[in-house]
Amino acid sequence: MTFNPDDFVFEKVRLPEDDPTILEYDALQKLVILKASYPSGEYDYQYCQLSPQVNTNLLEGLPDKFSNRNDRIVMFYIRSNGSYKLQKEKLKYNFKTKESTWVRYDYTRLTLDEAKELFDAIKTAVWLTDAVEEEKRLQDTIELAKKPAYLDRMHVEKVTYQTNLLRSSDWRILEDAPETFEDEKELWKQWRSKLRDIVKSPEEFDSEMDYLIYCEEFKWPKNPEQYHAIDPEHNVEYLSDNSHWSTEKKVDLTYEKMQRINATVNDYISQIKNRKESGLPISREMYNRIKKYSLDLNLDDVQIVEAE
Repeated sequence: MTFNPDDFVFEKVRLPEDDPTILEYDALQKLVILKASYPSGEYDYQYCQLSPQVNTNLLEGLPDKFSNRNDRIVMFYIRSNGSYKLQKEKLKYNFKTKESTWVRYDYTRLTLDEAKELFDAIKTAVWLTDAVEEEKRLQDTIELAKKPAYLDRMHVEKVTYQTNLLRSSDWRILEDAPETFEDEKELWKQWRSKLRDIVKSPEEFDSEMDYLIYCEEFKWPKNPEQYHAIDPEHNVEYLSDNSHWSTEKKVDLTYEKMQRINATVNDYISQIKNRKESGLPISREMYNRIKKYSLDLNLDDVQIVEAE
């Protein structure tokens, strides 16, 4: 007999329309479905596949009344009508066959407070799974950005732009160059000297990350004409104010892959600069929940720290 794939087609899974699920947790499949509401009053459903480690941590970190080695959670849901259900399975030993089997049953002693506690724990596991995946994605992006080809390209772009600025202003410091305002020539010399000083190579930094942070914070000095337009009376010393520096000329990477990751790298670098210690800072409430159920146990991808 020939296998016909058309005989085995899954229809789209539909959630109950009368009493839609607020949360549904399938512990065996490590799947969580959450109802997400928006200010407009609309909602949709978010699906989260818990990582094996986070799912294991959740089941082992919950109080024994919810789950333990011999009496584990199978499924838990809460519906919008206020109903909730916990399904478990207990390990039973058959003395005749000398075999152990899992017997599924509905746990009917779950109180409302316990349901809320279980909801909070599952929601925290979802948040942690998303955070770990995002952190790993950003770490991968950083590792890609730290490769020599990326760093060298950023440096070459800066040097090229620096060279063009210097060449186009060579005539500004000639003895017979005209001046349109007092000390203009001296300001051009100062500007050109600053251009030479501010462009640094990756080798001048202790780490690739330090260089990336330098690039993120990098600004070009505005030339004397731009400075004069801002402050005709020169009341503020040249290059001593933020308004004398420009971020308009960004490093414009030409490789498509580099262009795609550049924005993400910059966003991540901004996060790194704001961290007082390595790790993912989170609110005290979320931090306490994670620690309460040991959800971050054996997670090598991310370090959880309490935000100040």
